[in-house]
Amino acid sequence: MKKIFYFLICFLFISSCELERDNPLDLKNPNNNSNNNSNGSPSLAYTKFIVSSDDNNNGIIEKGEHIKLKVFIKNRGTGIAKTVNANFSFNSYTFIFFDGGTAYYGDISPSTESYGVLNTVDDYSMSFTVSYDIPSGTTCKVSMLITDTYGANWTDSFTFIVL
Repeated sequence: MKKIFYFLICFLFISSCELERDNPLDLKNPNNNSNNNSNGSPSLAYTKFIVSSDDNNNGIIEKGEHIKLKVFIKNRGTGIAKTVNANFSFNSYTFIFFDGGTAYYGDISPSTESYGVLNTVDDYSMSFTVSYDIPSGTTCKVSMLITDTYGANWTDSFTFIVL
């Protein structure tokens, strides 16, 4: 009788618990990303950057230049990523003066690549100034936190070399 009562209590307790969608042990969702998109789940990742503006217009990141980059993200998932934004940060470089800001990517469909813009006027994703004092050949790392309207997030990074 005690076993049946114990079983009944356990059953009632378990059935009253709600399973969370963002379970960190969920192998189908390794980045702990949730998305309420019923048509599938997006998976966003950095793909490339293009130098859209530099002081001498040679497309190379060099000492003393103010740089504007178009940073591209691709949706490798099966659902549309809605209202995508990316925040960029440099990992402790005293020779890079980052202008800050959040790039807006809009909606990104599956298998689509897009670059973000800082606002409706600017046609680039991020900008920064490189110090004249940076050693030539320095590799700089940019970290990205990518988010969508559903609260999902992805992290990625890329590097560039200052000549």
